[in-house]
Amino acid sequence: MWGRMKTAGKALLLAGGLCLAGAGLAMAQPVDKVTQPAIEILDPQISYTADFWFSDGAGNRQRGVVHHVPGRERREVTMRDGSRQVLLVRRDEGQAYLLMPNQRWYLGLGYEAAAQLAGGLETMTITRRAIGPDEVDGVPATRYEATGEGPQGRFTGDLWLSEEGILLQAAGSVTVDGRVKTFETGLTNLRKGSVQADLFDLPDGWSGLQLRNLSPEQIEQAVRMIAMMNSRR
Repeated sequence: MWGRMKTAGKALLLAGGLCLAGAGLAMAQPVDKVTQPAIEILDPQISYTADFWFSDGAGNRQRGVVHHVPGRERREVTMRDGSRQVLLVRRDEGQAYLLMPNQRWYLGLGYEAAAQLAGGLETMTITRRAIGPDEVDGVPATRYEATGEGPQGRFTGDLWLSEEGILLQAAGSVTVDGRVKTFETGLTNLRKGSVQADLFDLPDGWSGLQLRNLSPEQIEQAVRMIAMMNSRR
């Protein structure tokens, strides 16, 4: 479970998939090229709900629902066995949670540690150059040729952004720890507008484990132990 989430999470986060596009141009940049922090593409300043899909080069495919408001995001996925997983990102509070509704259980992480597990998201930059106008699921978009650089990985591919800066689609490859993985991800049925506030709250009465004060390496070790214990039940 953790392996699938980590792999998909790295690809989504590195490429701008899973959390202020249109930020100002970096100093001394050509007018047709923009360099900006990757997190600005993941956290556009507009609220929306949409269906999302993600596929990798190995033929694995996931579908789910994303709810986004600036600084907060909730992604819900139904796994092959019918169980549900929810990734809740509270950048505004420096927290991230993996929720397992079937078990009424959660795993809490510090946002910075979660970002590092996803390939050093907070320090990654994206450079993009406009190719031209396009359309994604009926939504007008601009297609960009893009590269991303970070301490733990590199992204090369294309991004499709709406006029408000919503990442509608991304396709390309992610290189992490020397391994290259291809992927595609996108949104359908986009609905712009207010999102129910309590969707971003940790549910009352659930059991959980808070790993906020642990390093990314310690978190990985703890999650492996939890997975081993669960497999023996």
